[in-house]
Formats: sequence, C-alpha cells, structure tokens
Amino acid sequence: HTRIQTFYCMGFSGEDNENSCGPLTDSKEDLPFCTIGGDRCGTFGDHISVLGCDYMCEDFCYWPGSDAKNPTTSKKSAVTKSMWGGDVESREYKQCKNIASAEVAWESLKHAQASFFTSIVVGQIAGLLVCKTRWLSIAQQGMRNNFMLFGIGTEIVLVAWLAYCKPINDALGTRDIRLVHWFCAIPFAILIFVFDEGRKALMRATSIEKRHPTTEQVTRIPGWLEKNCAY
Repeated sequence: HTRIQTFYCMGFSGEDNENSCGPLTDSKEDLPFCTIGGDRCGTFGDHISVLGCDYMCEDFCYWPGSDAKNPTTSKKSAVTKSMWGGDVESREYKQCKNIASAEVAWESLKHAQASFFTSIVVGQIAGLLVCKTRWLSIAQQGMRNNFMLFGIGTEIVLVAWLAYCKPINDALGTRDIRLVHWFCAIPFAILIFVFDEGRKALMRATSIEKRHPTTEQVTRIPGWLEKNCAY
C-alpha cells in the first residue's frame, strides 16, 4: 500500500518542530489523530466525531488534504497553494518518500527479468547448435533438421508471448521489452558458438585419419584433444 501513497508530508517530532518525515500508514483511514496534548483520540476516518481531535500525532506523515494541525505551529495540512511556497526551502510540506523512483525501480526490475529470461533462451539456442554435432562443423553438417528448427521457432514465439501478452506478463513479472533487449545475450551466444567450432576444428586437426588402400575404410587415431574434450 505504501508504494502508491503521496510522498509529500507534514509532521513534527520532539527534535524538529518544523517538518518531520514519519511512517506512512497502510491506508488513509489508519492515519492517527491526537489532541493538542498528544493523546491519540482517533483516526482519519473517525476523528471528526471527537471534539478537539484534529491535531497531528508525533512522528507521523500527514499528507496534503488530511487537514491535521501541527500542535506546535498550528499549521494545517490542507491543500492550499500557499502551503507549497515558491521554492523548496519555504515549502511547508516535506518530500519524505520518493514514490516515483520506487515505481521506476519496480518496473525496471520487471523489464530486467524479462530481458534475462530472453537471454537464457538465446543461450539455449546457441547451446543447441553447438551440440548438434560431435565432430563436424555446423557448416558441414548443415541445418536440415526440421524438428530442431521448429523447436527453435516455437521457443522464440513462447518467449514473446510470455513477455508481451497481458495479463500473462503481469502474473509472471515480465514486461514488453524493447527489441534491443533481445540482443543482450547475442555476444555470449557468439562466443559459445565460436569456441565450440574452434574446439571441433582442433580435434579434427590433431586426430590422425588413415584410409585403407584396398577397402578404403577410414580409421581414426584420436589425438589428445579428442580424448579429453570429445563427449
């Protein structure tokens, strides 16, 4: 509840009688009201029915329009232009909680989660391509596996659906990310692909192949790299 409350407040404490930032209540109805002596006598929802119960309690945040009086200065937390003043220093209300920044941080987290989820899928696609062959290069093997291509396409469509479809993205904590956020993991996917292609090329270069002159049967003598790096 506190994320959606106003963040401009009036209040007082024993140390600072001019302006004070106190805790925000869960709802406006719970805002406490006191007598001029500091005794709690009601809340925002029922203080009008109690005589003299229209003063601020110490160390609480009174938002504009709560109409509570400061018992030390008699200033009222009303919605009037004069209460805001011409500059920050003369303003009667104090900015006690930067709700705007909290909301931005909350939404930024959701966008980051969606981008991270997308990056995981991009990394999985790169891993699928490098695991397609144990020995040959992907250029030699080709991309003729239609089931694999269908799986990659389905995975991309699923990620897009989870990120852009409401209310799915609200429930899962994702957001409609920008196109550039899809490419965050591309450098790492390229690194995975280049590393594995290089590993396979070195295995082919260090393993000796012998062809029988009569039967043309090929016999390969595994090199050190193939013995230790081939799965």
